[in-house]
Amino acid sequence: MEEPRYNWKDIIISAILIFILPLVINLAITFSYGMIVGFQSRGDAAVIEETVGAFASSIPFLVLMLLVTGGIVFWRGRLLRDKVSAPLHNALIMAVIAKVIHSIVIVTQSTDLGFTLPWLVADWIISLVAAYFSATVGGAGQEA
Repeated sequence: MEEPRYNWKDIIISAILIFILPLVINLAITFSYGMIVGFQSRGDAAVIEETVGAFASSIPFLVLMLLVTGGIVFWRGRLLRDKVSAPLHNALIMAVIAKVIHSIVIVTQSTDLGFTLPWLVADWIISLVAAYFSATVGGAGQEA
């Protein structure tokens, strides 16, 4: 049996992208929504803060961000899969590194862990499942 080969450069780059891209997408969506609300409310800061805060903590938005993160993990796992002999190991290591960084940032910055922890657990589950499927579904030599 061949010893698994780890492509550490790609694993680290992917883990950083998995951490940064959802953050950038989240900021772009909430900033755009804040701009729209700002124009509609004629710059009323209290209305903007309340509306954007409610939007950013709404269940549909949080689910969307979980799906975005899962999609990015899947995408990076698929790219990594063709470069290594043990794609499952590499994809799972990539996802775990990204989620450890994400968890440290979230837990140290969160003011309400009772609300944050269930979403963090869901994020871990979705990321690990996406990493698993990125390495196992539709691989080379498999029949469809």
